[in-house]
Amino acid sequence: MPTRYIDLRKLIYMDFLISRGCTGNANEFAKRLNISRSTFFEYKACLRDDFSAEIEYFPLSNTYRYTKKPKAASIINFIDDKIIEEFKNFLKNTNQEK
Repeated sequence: MPTRYIDLRKLIYMDFLISRGCTGNANEFAKRLNISRSTFFEYKACLRDDFSAEIEYFPLSNTYRYTKKPKAASIINFIDDKIIEEFKNFLKNTNQEK
């Protein structure tokens, strides 16, 4: 399977919208993310494949929702942990240079 490019900012925003139940249908969701409809489904597959999330569309409420949350408490927490780790490494390296 070819490696796909995923914009983490869009993935985080996607998680945010799903968590709050304000996505709209596939076309509206893609428009909110400023991506094509087919790219939206690639991002949705990324959440499924890489984060073990299950997402379903609920037509009565016109929104996508998690039926199984991502592996991490949320993708935002996952990214935050990575940023914090990088910041700690940066501080450690900065202190060693002095």
